Amino acid sequence: LVQAMIRALPRALRRSFVPAPTYAAAVVDRLGDRAGPDDERSGRSGSFAEAVAEVLTSFGGPVVRAHDIDVSAVPEHLRVRVRVVDDDGAVVAAGRDLAGLQQRLAERTRSALARISPVAEQADLRTWTVGTLPRTVEVSQGAGTVTGYPALVLSAGRVALRVLTSPQEQQRAMLRGVRGLLLADMPSPVRAVVRRLDSATKLALSHQPYPTVPALLDDTVAATVDALLVTAELPWDEAAYVGLRTDVAATLVDATEGSVRSVAEALAIAHEVSLRTSALDAESLLREDLEVQMQGLVFDGFVASVGVDRLPDLARYLAGMRRRLDVAVADPARDTRRMAEVHEVEDAYLDRLDRLPAARRHDEDVTRVRWMLEELRVSLFAQHLGTPSPVSAQRIHKA
Repeated sequence: LVQAMIRALPRALRRSFVPAPTYAAAVVDRLGDRAGPDDERSGRSGSFAEAVAEVLTSFGGPVVRAHDIDVSAVPEHLRVRVRVVDDDGAVVAAGRDLAGLQQRLAERTRSALARISPVAEQADLRTWTVGTLPRTVEVSQGAGTVTGYPALVLSAGRVALRVLTSPQEQQRAMLRGVRGLLLADMPSPVRAVVRRLDSATKLALSHQPYPTVPALLDDTVAATVDALLVTAELPWDEAAYVGLRTDVAATLVDATEGSVRSVAEALAIAHEVSLRTSALDAESLLREDLEVQMQGLVFDGFVASVGVDRLPDLARYLAGMRRRLDVAVADPARDTRRMAEVHEVEDAYLDRLDRLPAARRHDEDVTRVRWMLEELRVSLFAQHLGTPSPVSAQRIHKA
């Protein structure tokens, strides 16, 4: 297995550990030296890949991280096969992809936990009617104890109380659930905001990818509430929720107006870029690249997805696309070279993203890399716009 993991390293790292069988034997010996009296690795935690990477690094060559090892390249017969069984010992599912099994059985696991949880699940909440929510619930199951994590969950526009299976899932769900409850429990600020808008702003809002302008505005309100919740403490009882609702309601109209104006600014630039892009040759690589970039920036749901705080950055990315259209004609060969540099990093990112568990793909560190890719485009195609911090292909690969 260790030999296969060494061979699954990128070539630049792999050539520092040749011959692989010799280094593999040394890794196994070093891990064996760290074993405890019960053949367990004393004082260690984390995955086997992390342990192997740590030992390889200790040999004094290049630094090896667990994510450098392409586990998918390890032959299947060397990977642990997991069987999930029920109380009667019947096999529910089996396979070598633990994260995949967890994802496949997530709802079944959650439902089973909910059935034995002391916190009763509720559906279609319109205001806080759930009393005081405990952060965790513990229930006995078989010979062990199972921990559940109650949270408000937003699904298909409705808020429900559910018992989830991890604290990370609880935190993500609670943010969206509280937002959904606040939106259901407060008057919409949209009418008041629209009365304040000038004609130019309203025209910019009409060039949007949502089914309707009201849908765009509703999404902007949701994004604004998300931004207000960033600095607030999430409520776990009715008193805290009522206080939060009062604070949000007091600032929501003004905050939403600011958000709508930022959205309008971005949409105005996006409309100009789209018109100019559509005028390019249909077979143009530049046109294809700009269209794909636009699809990733301005789409149905983009406001809440991007977030209010990043709307000025979004406008800068779109302005970078506009600048690229200005200069690409003068030196198309340079534009093509820089586009190839971006595509190489984007392909590496998408490959890594595909190999992450679905629940991991929206974590902050993963999202940060996605925006670093946009900053790289600004640095290559519109340097005069600047970036908040230095960015390069090498920095993105490291991230």
